[in-house]
Amino acid sequence: MSESFSLRLLFFFDLTFLTSAEVSISQSMAALPSAFVPDVFSVSIIKLARTLKLGKIKLLLLITFQTHVVRFSPC
Repeated sequence: MSESFSLRLLFFFDLTFLTSAEVSISQSMAALPSAFVPDVFSVSIIKLARTLKLGKIKLLLLITFQTHVVRFSPC
């Protein structure tokens, strides 16, 4: 997956699901399965989601979508 695609994906979520709620990354990460280990791509999504002030549910949607895409994307 290219970096430009990940940025377009985040901007799409930003335009459609942007909220004013500010949720700490630690609280959002606590809701993830303990086996979840962020890679470089997911960490960049977390940082950008924090910058875009996405709410907890939206942040988890981004992380879930990201892990789903990475899991099924060709190497």
